[in-house]
Amino acid sequence: MRRFYVSLLQPIVAIAVLWPAAAAAEATNDDLLAGWLNQLRHEAAVITAEMEGPRTHVPAGATLQLGSAGPRVEALFQRLVELNVMDPPTPLDPLEPSVLPPVVFDAALDEGVRHYQQATGLFVDGVVGPQTLGALNRSREEALRAVHWTINEMEALRADLPDAFLVVNIPSQQAMLIRDGSVAREMRVAVGRPDRQTPVMEDRITQVIVNPTWSVPPTIMRNDVLPRLRSSGAAGVSASLVYLHGVRVDPGLVDWSMVEPWEIAIVQRPGNHNALGRFRFTLTNGQAIFLHDTNSRSVYDRVYRAVSSGCVRVEDAQSFAEMLVRPQGVTPQDLQGRLDSGYTQVIELEQSLPVYLAYWTATIDRDAGVVVHRDIYYRMDRFTVALPETDAEAARVGG
Repeated sequence: MRRFYVSLLQPIVAIAVLWPAAAAAEATNDDLLAGWLNQLRHEAAVITAEMEGPRTHVPAGATLQLGSAGPRVEALFQRLVELNVMDPPTPLDPLEPSVLPPVVFDAALDEGVRHYQQATGLFVDGVVGPQTLGALNRSREEALRAVHWTINEMEALRADLPDAFLVVNIPSQQAMLIRDGSVAREMRVAVGRPDRQTPVMEDRITQVIVNPTWSVPPTIMRNDVLPRLRSSGAAGVSASLVYLHGVRVDPGLVDWSMVEPWEIAIVQRPGNHNALGRFRFTLTNGQAIFLHDTNSRSVYDRVYRAVSSGCVRVEDAQSFAEMLVRPQGVTPQDLQGRLDSGYTQVIELEQSLPVYLAYWTATIDRDAGVVVHRDIYYRMDRFTVALPETDAEAARVGG
């Protein structure tokens, strides 16, 4: 597989068991992270060395797409070669290696642009507009910053690792169950959108709630539901009960113009319509942040899944719930029976599972190596890494 420094946000088809624990029975979780850190440090050295090599700038201009030609297309092709997305051109005559075929925006280049766009989390259309152009012209610097950022974040996590824990990595929108020195499970998640971010923190899963109700949280009440009540007299939350000052009311009969968000409570009944889906995984923080299922599972088909109001939506939540409750004798059949009952049931975990909501902008893929992810919350804006001085810069300062 070709290595290139972009953000790979491709979906995983299903929850998968990776690197079985039996293959690393003597390994520890610290060994796993230490190995990842070694790979990240090696990658940082490789990127730094490659930054001293040629780097083609694709000039600004009209949109480039299938059928385009000219110097900017040639620069685009060369930039994708430098990023290891495209193979170098083959000379027309082996005896004249400098004679290369003309570069046009053909089907092969279109495919390369689409591959690059998908890997960087851009809209995939094969068209090189301002967004794609900006990414092409800054990839190596961002990759170096992302790798160094993750080294810092991962080192901080190593201080006191439990035997098993879940990492929810916000930039990659994936979760990994780490146990006995290996990644035991990996699954796609949806995280908070940039204006309602999932916080970086440590916590623990203490409960599995089957058929949960959903109480509209303060942020959604203030920004979404109350404006809707004021404009239409409807909460817009299906199968819900609306309370004002603790008394159930018909929302269509209330003048909401002078009501404040904290005076309202809205509770959505359990069921497939529920915003939390059929499972909630309770955390201990006081920010109303937790993991849960969803009633809109098509979100996992998207490349960009920063769409929630801060909580983490977990793909295949039922399988995840089965894994959490199995150690205390709750079988998959028992769990299914509780689900089929339609009633809310709380299963207290005898052993809580540590959870790290992390912000790793570079991760290790068993096949692709180091993969750099999009900084979806722009947390690295003020993070700097000393870059190598180029010959041109040295000459300009008299070096």
